[in-house]
Amino acid sequence: MRNLRQGLTLATLAPLAAVLTGCPNPNIYGTPRTIPKGEMQHTIALEGIGAFGSNVPTTTGTGTTTTTSTSIYSPTLPTYQFRYGATDRFDFGIRAGNLTMLGIDGKYNFVRGRVDLAIDPGIQGTYISSSTGTGTTSTSASAAVFYGNLPLLIGINFSSRIALMLSPGIGFQAATGTTSAQYSAGSSAFLARMGAGFNFKIANSFALQPEVTALYYADGSNRLALSTGLGFVIGAQPDTSDLK
Repeated sequence: MRNLRQGLTLATLAPLAAVLTGCPNPNIYGTPRTIPKGEMQHTIALEGIGAFGSNVPTTTGTGTTTTTSTSIYSPTLPTYQFRYGATDRFDFGIRAGNLTMLGIDGKYNFVRGRVDLAIDPGIQGTYISSSTGTGTTSTSASAAVFYGNLPLLIGINFSSRIALMLSPGIGFQAATGTTSAQYSAGSSAFLARMGAGFNFKIANSFALQPEVTALYYADGSNRLALSTGLGFVIGAQPDTSDLK
């Protein structure tokens, strides 16, 4: 939490949330095809998050706002996701993104074939706080970060065991916070997203999915967040028997 220890406000924290703890966690770790009705799936993902920008707003304790450039990439805590098949065409997931951001999504698979299509709207949220002190001086800061996204999932099935997954879409991030200096700042922005990954079904109850997703902040800051991960998908897998 280096930025918080330096006393920066949440105008800095929100754009760099990806490398602190409350980051948007946009990777799908699955294909457009939903898992069968009544089945369960568990995913553990090893991830890294980057934040890049050339016009990032920074507000100091005196209330002065400037812009800075940033380029940071760091590994994060793992992500856990649970999915359940509500119907043969709809499943939902609950996740702990980087073990810090709780989220839920619902996937509806409306086209199946060599090319699969689905929508997968979801929301996530977290609360971050930090405080430091030296002698009689102390500094504290906190933030609530919320993220929503609506990707269109496109699956290209090369076989019943290998698929390319693309996830273009839109999103929104809202962040609010306060510091001990008795001022508040926040960062809210619409996002454009683009993700890509390969799903390798190793066995009937296990798959691997390397994936990368880019988030572009449409707020004039030229900010880009990049999420990379490797998902270990355990349990029920989508039915791909029609592709054999």
